[in-house]
Amino acid sequence: MDVLDVLNLGEFAQYFSKMAMFPVFDLAYYIVSILYLKYEPGAVEVSRRSPVASWLCAMLYCFGSYILADIMLGVSPIDYFHNNSHILLASAVWYLIFFCPLNLFYKCVAFMPVKLVLVALKEVVRTRKIAAGVHHAHHAYHHGWLIMVITSYVKGSGVALMSNFEQLLRGVWKPETNEVLNMSFPTKASLYGAILFTLQEAHLLPVSKSTLICLFTLFMATSKHYKDASCSHRHQLCVRQTGSQSQTPRDHLGRFKCSVHDGRKLWRGVHDGWRLWRCIQDGWRLWRGVHDSRKAMMARDSGMVDIMAGDSGVVDMTAGGSGMVFMTAQHSHGSPFTLIESWVCHLLFGSPLGIEDAHDHHHSAPAAAAAPLSPAKTKEELSEGTRKRKSKKAE
Repeated sequence: MDVLDVLNLGEFAQYFSKMAMFPVFDLAYYIVSILYLKYEPGAVEVSRRSPVASWLCAMLYCFGSYILADIMLGVSPIDYFHNNSHILLASAVWYLIFFCPLNLFYKCVAFMPVKLVLVALKEVVRTRKIAAGVHHAHHAYHHGWLIMVITSYVKGSGVALMSNFEQLLRGVWKPETNEVLNMSFPTKASLYGAILFTLQEAHLLPVSKSTLICLFTLFMATSKHYKDASCSHRHQLCVRQTGSQSQTPRDHLGRFKCSVHDGRKLWRGVHDGWRLWRCIQDGWRLWRGVHDSRKAMMARDSGMVDIMAGDSGVVDMTAGGSGMVFMTAQHSHGSPFTLIESWVCHLLFGSPLGIEDAHDHHHSAPAAAAAPLSPAKTKEELSEGTRKRKSKKAE
């Protein structure tokens, strides 16, 4: 303890143990957990075939430890799901990892330096969960040391103890992958941490809780970094160690083909991005073409309206806005977006709403143009009738 006092670790450990986990540390925990879900065989196909099952598996990976610990302590297993912010954050991470365009988010978080930082942040959350499990079990069973160990062990192990149930959601049944039979490093470390925190809670370990949290977090982070780095380079180390015995021209050719294939996949990704950009440009040009053709049709309709108005003698050629009103009415019937465009322009730019007036003019102008035609035809018929009668009298 003198060494800790000299290093002034007590104040740092106290601050570290009271640090809030949400949202930075919890975000890293969710990212790494769902990354491990995506590494499972068939997880991507399940996400495409049944997104609901994939989402449930992701929630188990993120909150399986809370569910199992609540079941053991007699609490509702869905009690943790009242934290809406955590559920929404985990759901957003699941969506980005499985469904992000061009798989960009997955490539960023799976990059080894970024992943090592995220794993270190995840171990901070794991240690805090182990300590919280001991505290909750001690609150319910003051002298139940075994209950404290089991509860904190379950909270630290996460979904590893529920792996068989999670596999059933994906349609896979592998009883030989039981975590109790074949413990991984995080599961064993969680068991050791549960024992240490239980001893500290029972005042049998002469270390403060904040100091134990800090030291155990450092141990887990460094050990997990070593495990991840060794697993990622295991194949390369094996090749280097057995290179003089198993390196054949066929092996060199196979590695060359793999590198060419990876380069081709990278080029395809760049090419797909370029094609997407070209499609966006073509869509913009198509929209501009439709807009220009619409303007040309509007101008042509306005000229035809002016000519018809001049022939009928009803609409004056000097009236500036009559032709445009009739043209707008014709355009509103031809395009279903006129109402939306009018309201958007009215809300954003304060433009007047001319749709109702256009409809009124559209329905009133033909009636006004057709009204004087009937008297002219009646006079012609009357004059022709009088001429016929006069000719009959003369005969």
